[in-house]
Amino acid sequence: MNKGIAIELQEFCETIANRYSNVTRVGNVNNESFTVEEIIPTSDHSACVNFSKTGGKVAVAFFYYINKGRSKGWKYFSQQILT
Repeated sequence: MNKGIAIELQEFCETIANRYSNVTRVGNVNNESFTVEEIIPTSDHSACVNFSKTGGKVAVAFFYYINKGRSKGWKYFSQQILT
């Protein structure tokens, strides 16, 4: 993974963690905080990211990078895993 793209991913992951940690967010009924636990690159333009939650659970997101056009940048979709 290109160093510039990797740095951009790290910053975007922190932004997503802060968004999910917002206590006024509709789905955050337990007022949990999210932190980036691990970023696992799967290719030059994709990665899986594990987020730790204060409730002891893990949220996983798949991030992919679009390098052209109006949608340029990192995009993602996520899933909560009960552990």
